[in-house]
Amino acid sequence: MVEPNHEEQGFEGELAISGDETSWISGVDEVRFELHDDNDVFFIANQIIVVLDDLITVSVSIPSDIEIGSYDVHVDDLVLENGFVVDVIDAIADNYLADAVSIYPNPASDNVVVSAPIGSQVVITDIGGRRLSEFKVSGKTIDIDVSSYNSGLYLVQITHNGVAFSGKLIKN
Repeated sequence: MVEPNHEEQGFEGELAISGDETSWISGVDEVRFELHDDNDVFFIANQIIVVLDDLITVSVSIPSDIEIGSYDVHVDDLVLENGFVVDVIDAIADNYLADAVSIYPNPASDNVVVSAPIGSQVVITDIGGRRLSEFKVSGKTIDIDVSSYNSGLYLVQITHNGVAFSGKLIKN
């Protein structure tokens, strides 16, 4: 899991990456963020610090002109698909989507409602990056059955007109 799990183009700072059943205490050679559908679009961590066996922090400089979207996070041989989202640098666009999206109830037991602009793409992934559900918003809201999901944390990634938003969903 990457915290925070999204940043804007041009961001410079630190991210925390954790992974269950990992053994990073002996070191990590490379952390690479690749655009999910095009591995020719990527950026690499500038510095890697092993904090614990299952936790590292990385310093990144996201280019201001890099493509927005969902990125796979590669920590040596470990891959977290869709583990990070690069948002547009324009804070107005970010605020527009953040203000237009809601996910409720949260935590959820059986169903969750996602409110987003019509035409938005909604993808729910587990913390390992595995896609569990994918929807296109055709009305003001969509009702998603999460009763078959295991209890835990999930990422809800919403994209509308090239602007990406990531939220968290807790399943009871």
